Amino acid sequence: MPPVKLLSTTREVSMANAWFEFATSTHFWMRRRFTVLRRMLSDTDLAPMRLAEIGCGSGCVLTQFRDQLNINVDGFDLNMNALEYAAQANPDLSLHCYDILEEHKNLVNSYDGLFILDVLEHIENDAAFMRSAHAHLKPGGFLVLNVPGSRKLFSRYDEVAGHVRRYEPENLAALAVEAGFNVERWSWWGRPLKPLITLRKYMVRNIDTDKVITRGFQPPGKFANRLLSSVAGCEHIPQHNSGCSIMMVLQKTKPDTSS
Repeated sequence: MPPVKLLSTTREVSMANAWFEFATSTHFWMRRRFTVLRRMLSDTDLAPMRLAEIGCGSGCVLTQFRDQLNINVDGFDLNMNALEYAAQANPDLSLHCYDILEEHKNLVNSYDGLFILDVLEHIENDAAFMRSAHAHLKPGGFLVLNVPGSRKLFSRYDEVAGHVRRYEPENLAALAVEAGFNVERWSWWGRPLKPLITLRKYMVRNIDTDKVITRGFQPPGKFANRLLSSVAGCEHIPQHNSGCSIMMVLQKTKPDTSS
C-alpha cells in the first residue's frame, strides 16, 4: 500500500468522524451528489486533466471517479484517520496529508480542476480557503464547489457534523468572485429531499449527540436507501428554484497576486 504523502502536519478537523462510516459510494446521497456533479460537467472532458479533491476524507469521491469514469484524482485532507482508511481500502489512490493554506510550491498553479465537496461549510475562514484553492489552479482552471444550502435548514445536525454555516446562492457566488473566480454555472439540488431535511431539523433536537449523525444521515436499511435514491433523482439539473445543497462550477479568472 503506498503511504499517504505527508506534506503538512496532521491535525483535527471540524468534521464528525461518524459521518465517514456512512458516507460510502452506495449511500443514496453520495450517489446523487456524484450524478449532479457529472451533469454539471457534462460538457467537460476530464480524462486528460490533472485533478484533485480538497477534503477527500475516506476517498469516496476518488473511488467514484476511478470506478465510474476511469479517472484518477489526487486527494488532499488533514484527517489522518480518514486518509489511512482510504489508503487501506483503495491502495491505488494518490493521497496527501496537506493543508492547502500552506500553498506548497510544487502544487501551486498545478491543477486543471479541483473539487471541494461539502468541505467549505466546515471552514471558519472560508474566504482564505477559497483564495488558496484558487492558487492551486492553472490559469483558466475550474473548481466544482458543493455546500449545504439554505440558512433556514441549519440545525443541530449541522452543528454536530461540524458545519459552521449553510449557504445561499448569492453569498456563495460573492465569496467565489472575491477569491478570483467567475461563476460558470450553478444549481440547487436535493429539492425532493427538502421535506426530509426539514423534518430532520426537529428529529435531532433532543437526542444524544452520539446518535445525531446516525439518525440524521444513515437510511434505516437497504430498501430505504434505494427508495431515497429514486426520490432524490426526481429533479432536473440544473435548477434555480430550491433544494438542500448548492453546486457551483467556477473558473479561475484573476492571476494570483499573493506571491
